[in-house]
Parts: sequence; structure tokens; C-alpha cells
Amino acid sequence: MRRKDRELNIFSMSALDLFASALGAFILITLILIPYYLKQGPQEEPVPLECPIPEPAPECPVCPPPTPIPECPPPTPAEVRIADNLLIMQMSWSQRADVDMHVKTPDGEYNYQRVSIPGAPGRFTLDNRSGGTAERPALEIWMAYNPTPGTYEICYNLYSTGQARLPVRVGGRLDKPHGPVVLPPTEIRQTDRQYCVLKFSIDSEFNYTQITPR
Repeated sequence: MRRKDRELNIFSMSALDLFASALGAFILITLILIPYYLKQGPQEEPVPLECPIPEPAPECPVCPPPTPIPECPPPTPAEVRIADNLLIMQMSWSQRADVDMHVKTPDGEYNYQRVSIPGAPGRFTLDNRSGGTAERPALEIWMAYNPTPGTYEICYNLYSTGQARLPVRVGGRLDKPHGPVVLPPTEIRQTDRQYCVLKFSIDSEFNYTQITPR
């Protein structure tokens, strides 16, 4: 006895062939049309971006220059007066000769034989008897602290020419707090003669007054 066929066939073979053919046609058409879908459309030109123009910064107002502060003048110092209570007399020369300085004061005359006077403020601090050279001039110095008021006179005397040739040029300088007195060179041409080059006076307030030379 023949068994019954239990297999259920919903579609027939003809229907399956039809579906397979349609699917193949769809796939084929899709493959053909894919390149056209991948093409890019017309590109739009980029619109340039316009940057906004910055607004100018407001100008600072011009301020007037500050008014200068007036400077007060410095105070005028009170006049300071220094007592002329120190005298220093120097004599110098640059030749090999023995020149002596004589200082005539109210207390008496100072010289190489009398370098100081008892009780008087002046004295010789340097006495030269051999002369000097251009590199090392000879010096004689007389000084007085708190000099006695009165008239003073400075004189030169050529004691010995030694190795020097006449004339012997002698210079002098008087130092004091109110300023020095520089004496021009004096030419001494003979011995045993005093050449007086400066005369001045000192009062009780130690004020200096020059008498000669004018």
C-alpha cells in the first residue's frame, strides 16, 4: 500500500523560479545604478566670511601739562667770617745760594740769628743755608699763631752767592685763611742788602690789610 506524501508545498516550483528571477534582476539593476548615486552634486561656492570692522577706540583727551611747582630759593646762609689768626710766610729759590728771610713784626725782627722771640707768637720753622735746585727748591718758613696786632714787613737778604750766578730769583707766599698772597719773583743782585717785598697790618680782630705792594 502506498504511503501518503506528508510534505506541504505552499509554492510551486514555477513560483520560486519567478521570485528568484525578479530578485536577480533587482540586484543587477542596483549594481548598475550604484555609480550614479555615488556621484556628488554641484558644489556650492563657499561664501566668504566678512569680519566686522572694529570700531576705533576713543581717543584719550589731551590733558594740559601739570603746572610746575615753584621752587623756593635756598636760604641765604649767614656770612661766616673766619678769624685770620694764622700766618705762614714761605720764601723759595732754586739756586745754590744762601738767602735769608727777615720778618719785621711788632714784637721785633725774626731772622736766621733770631728764629724766635720769647713771649711772641712767631718763629722760624725752617731755615735753609745751602740753597736748592729746580727739582728741589730751597725753603724758609716763618709762622705765627694769633699774631700780635700791628705792622709786618717781609724782606729778603742774599747772605752768600755760593755756587749761584747773579741774579738769584726768590719767590714768596703768605698763607692765611682769607686767601694766599703770592709774591712775584724778586731778582737779588747783591749781598748785604735787604729787599723788602711785602708790608701789611693785622688788627685785634686779625683782619689783614696789605700796605705794599699796592
